[in-house]
Amino acid sequence: MGKVRIDLLPEGTSIEADSSTPLIDLLKESGVLLNLPCGGEGRCGKCIVKVAPRGAPGGLPDDMAPGEDERRFLSEKSLKSGLRLACRINVTADIEVTIPQSSRLAGAGRAWEGMDIVGSGEGPGAGGLYLAVDVGTTSIAAAVVEGKDEAFDTAGGIIAHASALNPQITFGADVISRINAVSKDGENLGGQQELVLNAVNGLIDKLTGQLGIEPADIEGAAFAGNPTMEHLLLGIDPISIARAPFAPAFTGAVRRSAVELGLNIDPNGEAYVFPVISGYVGGDTLAFVWSSRIHESQDIILGIDIGTNGEIVLGNKERLLACSAAAGPAFEGSQIRDGMRADFGAIEGVVIKGDEIELKIKGNNDGSKDSGPKVIGICGSGIFDAVDQLIKANVVEVSGRITKKVDSQRLTERIRKNGPVTEFVLHEDGSSIGITQKDIREVQLAKGAMRSGAEILLAEIGIGWGDIKTVLIAGAFGNFLKPESIVGVGLLPKQVGDKIRFVGDAALTGAVEAVVDPAAREGIERLAKSIDYIELSSDKRFNDIFIERLSFSD
Repeated sequence: MGKVRIDLLPEGTSIEADSSTPLIDLLKESGVLLNLPCGGEGRCGKCIVKVAPRGAPGGLPDDMAPGEDERRFLSEKSLKSGLRLACRINVTADIEVTIPQSSRLAGAGRAWEGMDIVGSGEGPGAGGLYLAVDVGTTSIAAAVVEGKDEAFDTAGGIIAHASALNPQITFGADVISRINAVSKDGENLGGQQELVLNAVNGLIDKLTGQLGIEPADIEGAAFAGNPTMEHLLLGIDPISIARAPFAPAFTGAVRRSAVELGLNIDPNGEAYVFPVISGYVGGDTLAFVWSSRIHESQDIILGIDIGTNGEIVLGNKERLLACSAAAGPAFEGSQIRDGMRADFGAIEGVVIKGDEIELKIKGNNDGSKDSGPKVIGICGSGIFDAVDQLIKANVVEVSGRITKKVDSQRLTERIRKNGPVTEFVLHEDGSSIGITQKDIREVQLAKGAMRSGAEILLAEIGIGWGDIKTVLIAGAFGNFLKPESIVGVGLLPKQVGDKIRFVGDAALTGAVEAVVDPAAREGIERLAKSIDYIELSSDKRFNDIFIERLSFSD
């Protein structure tokens, strides 16, 4: 097999590799992480790069010509200019590859790396210092926590916390894509474990550096995540989760030494990984239930973690049920044409007032049209708002169809046909950012799955929506949603609109409790055994309810 050379721009570096190697594999090995929500399957069109023959005139060889997957996302003009999807290219000739910032994993990056010092930062107290981590599919949040001072029976709580994008997203935006990557190549298990541990250790370095302490001052850690994230963190093969009966490789809590796991804290420290309930309801849900005290409530509480997966819990101290709805990553910007993470330049809020559209752009602090970052896409909260507002403006029918039967001429002018694609333009500045008919279908599928899951839990207990006292919405993403948009798209009925409460990153809060309190860890392990799990994929009620809940009706 011959060798090929790839020059990377703007890095100015070169790679030499065997001919016919996939370009995305070469980029990963070189430390260039692309935005690959679909895991490199050619379904999202987010990994656009510019490819040119290296050092010689002429075109690329026939075996590197664009295929149909690329023509779905790129026009003939774009293809002739050299734009390609990196995930569809096997390199058989020397090439030059230019990778734009928009196709890189971190994007603008600023909104996905944050830090907050909330304690004194005076070093370890009598109770010691610990680390709590929420390992999310999209982002990782970590907190340095003061331990319990046994002399005074107090815990200092969080003294600093930080967050960053989960770099495993280069293997796909959802858990199935990441499991499939392991199924295709067993080495991807170690690769994904290394990525997440490097990200956590990077957060540890930043936090301890800001606090003026050493990583070794942290005496232990607790991790909460969905089952796939916990498997990948531990280097345990998650393939069984994706195959019937969808069973995880472990359910009980896992304890590893920091050295064994590769965690940069006190070498003698212990890493505690939350137990899981099923293949799709894991430690993050347990941490949510525990920190919200749903299991201690006299009243019926519905808890929903709206994210890449939609975990749903219903009940009280007498009985708790849980399920996971395959919502997919649409609510976090993936599988949406102009979708993106909640980074600078993302539309995060939409309001339609008569003929006018008001957009809230992440990074634009003063709200003026002439300041802040350029609009480059729309994130999850903006998608919720946009669809809700388009329904209210009669641009989108109850069936989900975009219609031109709109009283406002100015709104009608925003409805455009681009080849087979119908879209509603939200913003235009050289290129348009909008919501397409396909985007609306993705929202319908996601919200329909979650609403159906909740209704099956209600039926299982034998109660109605009116019996619910409180609805708790968890997750870093969920915290940016508006109750009126949640109800407006039909994720929940109007009947519970005034009962919605947001609890933020409840998974991290639960991990904080667990890392400092052995009694909390024991309680969480008992809780894991007490929650009854409903597998929606084998529930005969699901399809009928799902079809009914696809429409944008109450």
